[in-house]
Amino acid sequence: MSLRNKANIIFADFNRQSETRGKERLITPEEEEAIYEDCQLKHQIPEINRLTDCFNVIRRCVVDSSMRVVLLDLQLSRLSVIILRIFIDQRTRRDSPPEKISKKLFSYWFEPLESEDEDYEPNVDFQHAFARALQAYRLLRKSLYMVEVLEQKGRDIQFLNDELREMIKDANSKRAEFEEMGTFGPMIGIYKKADEMELIRKSGFSVPEFEEYFFYPEKALELTEQEKEECKKTIHYWLENI
Repeated sequence: MSLRNKANIIFADFNRQSETRGKERLITPEEEEAIYEDCQLKHQIPEINRLTDCFNVIRRCVVDSSMRVVLLDLQLSRLSVIILRIFIDQRTRRDSPPEKISKKLFSYWFEPLESEDEDYEPNVDFQHAFARALQAYRLLRKSLYMVEVLEQKGRDIQFLNDELREMIKDANSKRAEFEEMGTFGPMIGIYKKADEMELIRKSGFSVPEFEEYFFYPEKALELTEQEKEECKKTIHYWLENI
């Protein structure tokens, strides 16, 4: 039996025990012992141990990604409250005739001007709320990236069961939802329209993270090489200290 097959049997058995809280197994203790004895004879124990460490760490990363989804949902909910508050404020305060609505209209969504000659910046409360959601999104990206790295380390070893793969699928769906702007898309659209009308300042937003996203969204969403290296260092630390 190949090392790959032995590892897949061992991890499938671990997963079944986890799913059933130890009540069910795919192999008997005797069969498990025989697999390890065969690994010992073929000097495969170090590789089995390495893969087992990867197995334990990737499960941790999957659970972490699920927690990051909850955090991102929380921050998006708070962002939605800010958006609703801005629109309610706009409806209650708008008293100009339609033909006179220009910068006045945008002032409900943007920071008030000290003078008519100044450019707008987006509502600061919205900027801060969005920055917190963006931070939660990036934490989710890091967890998912770590899962990818560990799967590459395992090559064609099946670390995850169906339940854990479903958690990864849900996490990737939440990631895609944020990238497609989900519930905050209309608000960003308002800001983009104002930018086309040259009402938006080109730099100096109160919240730099939002400024980067507004002008360079792809850059703001992508993990930097430094962040990827930090993820790899975290994986290495966990593997060494598990």
